[in-house]
Amino acid sequence: MDMMSRQFQRRFRPSSQRILGGGGMMQPTAFLFLLFCCFVCSSGFAMQSAVQHLPFHMEQLHNRGPRYAFSYPHPPHPRLDTSFLRTPHFSPFSGSILAMSSSSTNADEPPSSDPASTIPMSPDEVVKQAQESLSSAVAAGVRKIRCDLLTPGLNPILEDRFPFDEKQIFGIAFQLAETFPTLKTTMLFESQGTAASAQAYYQRQRGSLPPNIRLGVTAGKQVIRDNIQAGQDVTPDVSADDPADIYFVVRPKNSRGDSVILAVEQAVEKVDGATWVLLNPMLDDAGDAAGIGERDRQRAFLSQFESAYQFRGLFTIQRPSLVPRERGLILHTFGSTWATFRFNQGSYEKIKDFDSEPSRTQINSLRW
Repeated sequence: MDMMSRQFQRRFRPSSQRILGGGGMMQPTAFLFLLFCCFVCSSGFAMQSAVQHLPFHMEQLHNRGPRYAFSYPHPPHPRLDTSFLRTPHFSPFSGSILAMSSSSTNADEPPSSDPASTIPMSPDEVVKQAQESLSSAVAAGVRKIRCDLLTPGLNPILEDRFPFDEKQIFGIAFQLAETFPTLKTTMLFESQGTAASAQAYYQRQRGSLPPNIRLGVTAGKQVIRDNIQAGQDVTPDVSADDPADIYFVVRPKNSRGDSVILAVEQAVEKVDGATWVLLNPMLDDAGDAAGIGERDRQRAFLSQFESAYQFRGLFTIQRPSLVPRERGLILHTFGSTWATFRFNQGSYEKIKDFDSEPSRTQINSLRW
């Protein structure tokens, strides 16, 4: 009878006692199970927090980006005479920038004449501001230009939260190229597949490509430094016999074993008199460059490209949740300073203007 009673109690004892064991100690299997449950709950809470605490501006740009990255809400720009490009005040726009979201600006006050004080709040407004700056740079005679439009989906810092959006870069590149409808334009993409995708994307959105725009690739094959030094031509879509007026190099990126910057150098040397625009370049990593001298030479080459526009969000990654939080942004338009803004409760406050692009040390020294 006592044995049957003990078996009955062992079988039907409370679950808490079965988990802890007879001596009140937690069994290893039960401990791992509870640890796994805690991890799942904490992960779900972190994901919910990430959604709830998305930065206002970053969330707004991302939510409006996929729909408006290539929407063309405004009528087509009038065709431009090439002679206007020699006019210092040439601009294809008749209006001013639409969005203004800075706490230092009163809504009742007229818009500031300084474009760098106007913060665009959608991808369309970012592109419009970039178009105006690029037009001003070309009109001023700048022939090596750099444009960085690092919105969510194009900002490498946010790739874990907002993966790279190929359609967004296509839309931006085509809108910038269409700023110059009378100039013979070549757009260079990272591969034949990317160029074909860009053409198909344009055809779905607008139909046939404009007659002044041609698509190609930055490098027709893997770029190896030794082969370049031996005289190999890796840029077949750039020819001095049939030059374009303006070239857009779309998102050129170095990678290990593929020094795309060498292809860009070769292409520029072929048609040095043309206008070259690097759009969102990722060439700071020297790729397979050997030695300090080669790296310094490549940095000197990149320094020849004058920044016509930069929209770059600044973020901090909170740990352990890895949630990006917006600190502010850097905004630069052609002919103006590099303005830094602090993000504070849904609006922006200007911190400081720099005469040149601020370094990481200068950025970190500001009071965010």
